[in-house]
Amino acid sequence: TYADNTSDNRNNNTWQAGGLGNNTDYNTQTTDKLIAANNNSNKQWALKAALNLTMPANGEFEMPTGGSITLERQLNDWLSLESGIKYTYMHSGAQTLHYLSIPIKANATLAKLSKVDIYATAGGSADKCVSATHSSANENIQFTAMAGIGVRYHLSNKIAVFAEPTITHYFNNESKYTSYRAEKNNAFSLQSGLCMNF
Repeated sequence: TYADNTSDNRNNNTWQAGGLGNNTDYNTQTTDKLIAANNNSNKQWALKAALNLTMPANGEFEMPTGGSITLERQLNDWLSLESGIKYTYMHSGAQTLHYLSIPIKANATLAKLSKVDIYATAGGSADKCVSATHSSANENIQFTAMAGIGVRYHLSNKIAVFAEPTITHYFNNESKYTSYRAEKNNAFSLQSGLCMNF
């Protein structure tokens, strides 16, 4: 019996730098790393809430502002698709416009650090003016295209903050309103917010 116990103890030991180590500790650490990696790979969805700002202001038109809620689906280690709903508020001296949009975009990971992800983002949206001052919002849908860079900082395994500076192009929809978009076809936009992985 003593010999058997001695043999078992020897099987649990391994030579390491600085002396004799224990395989049990090594196996525990390896298992923990595998579990953490598996947890990260299982998080294929992300819910993102963001605030949006388009700049600069253009003459009498204030900078458009808004917010969005989107859902991101991870397709593989480097590519994801994202869509949801976005609201935009535009105001000038005598006019206020309210837009609802459906954005669709792809995100491609460029680099992954310990807590920071850097990615390229590109896509577009279909925008509809749903309310306007002094008149009905009966006008054509406006399409937009955008491209930019995103940075995501992980606060924990599930929560991250992100920022996405982009260039946006507004296609002409023959709008009857004189607005920021009608006067400025290209603009710089900044979107930032909170991301929850699940």
